[in-house]
Amino acid sequence: MRTAEKMFPIVEDWLASGQLQKDYSHEHGIPKHILSYWVCRYRRSQEVTDENATGFTELKMGVPSSKNIELILPNGIMMSIPTGSLAQLSPSHLHRLLQLCSG
Repeated sequence: MRTAEKMFPIVEDWLASGQLQKDYSHEHGIPKHILSYWVCRYRRSQEVTDENATGFTELKMGVPSSKNIELILPNGIMMSIPTGSLAQLSPSHLHRLLQLCSG
């Protein structure tokens, strides 16, 4: 019987390999449909683990590619915020700014 404890390391090995599922399964003697099934299960388990209690996912920013971050609101308003000022912008200020723009 295949279990997550046995199959998740195989899925992680496949992910690291960069191979197509078809090629990896053939090389390792695993039916492709079995690997596909466990890849889906693995990805679903990662989605659940990655979310925090509020349902938000943390966004990690690398080096900005421009000097501004642009937000486009559903009503079409575009906000451009200088990246240097992001550290000074509290969540409550951003929330208030979005309220004013959508308003």
